Amino acid sequence: MITLATLICSSAFVAPDLSSLDNALDAALGAGGLTRQSAIFDPVAMAYYRSGEFQNPIISALASSPWKTPQFMAVTERDVLVANGQPHKLLASASRLTSFGSRRDLLADPSGPYLANHKDGTALGRVVEKYRAAGLITAEATSEGLVPDSAKRAMAILLDCALAQRPLYDATFPDTNKLAQLKKLTQTEAFAGGDAKNYSEWLALAKSTQMSYLVAGSQDIAACVNAVRGMIEDSELIGNFRWKLSTKWGDVVIQDSQSQTVNLSNVFMLIDVGGSDTYVGGSNSWCSVVIDAKGNDFYLSDAGYKGKAVRLGSSRANQRLDSGPGRGYFGIGIIADLAGDDVYRSAG
Repeated sequence: MITLATLICSSAFVAPDLSSLDNALDAALGAGGLTRQSAIFDPVAMAYYRSGEFQNPIISALASSPWKTPQFMAVTERDVLVANGQPHKLLASASRLTSFGSRRDLLADPSGPYLANHKDGTALGRVVEKYRAAGLITAEATSEGLVPDSAKRAMAILLDCALAQRPLYDATFPDTNKLAQLKKLTQTEAFAGGDAKNYSEWLALAKSTQMSYLVAGSQDIAACVNAVRGMIEDSELIGNFRWKLSTKWGDVVIQDSQSQTVNLSNVFMLIDVGGSDTYVGGSNSWCSVVIDAKGNDFYLSDAGYKGKAVRLGSSRANQRLDSGPGRGYFGIGIIADLAGDDVYRSAG
């Protein structure tokens, strides 16, 4: 738009001061006999057609002054560039483009307290005791081989952060029966409106969901995932090893650098220190985090996609609402693959 405005004013008359975008827009619109005040969407027509209850605040704001769009998007672009390498800040930037924006890093990095409280691998045992006190452990931890201390510290940080964010998830979905019904109606595409009764029920449930809580929790978990990357990359590997804990939220696993195939349906937290692995499906947990240090890995919604592109799948249309790696289906899903030539294929 800036380039277009400059071309118009240069060809029409002697250009005024174009040191600002506002001046450039005034010049361009003036060539057509318009101003920024007159070249807007008809507010009466906009009020008539804007009848939805889930309005995007950004769309509403820019519709009232569309000539501010380049300026706004430039600010957003700078915000994203500054946040590069900090996923929790990227999530914050993205959330502010929706009606449930959240900013968790205004005071400090959300991962700071967890890093300070868990300084070595012994912290994992203390965090496991917190899970036991909360009644979340379904089977005792098993350990084989020499599990790297840094990987144990990383897992302690992730588990403690997830435990602290669970109240935000519960605030998002306070009624488990309503959540189950919302999932069921979404899975059957009630939101499409084909069945008026189902759509009405789905809409009522959606209205009662406060997504800002879930967005806030996801930022803290993303910050901790980013914070433990170096610990996992620096893990010293001595032979084969595996550590596993079973919880009500799914399995917690630290595994070695062998090439493995993992069904993600019951994975809560997983750290893989290497190897060319295959991850299939998506987690049923409210939160799922997979961190893979290296290797040429596959992330697939269905095992059949390992040898073919998604577009070639005969059942693709039937799988579009199925879960897949990294998908947060009414929850939080994070994949952090730190190195390797990886393949991501998901019909969901």
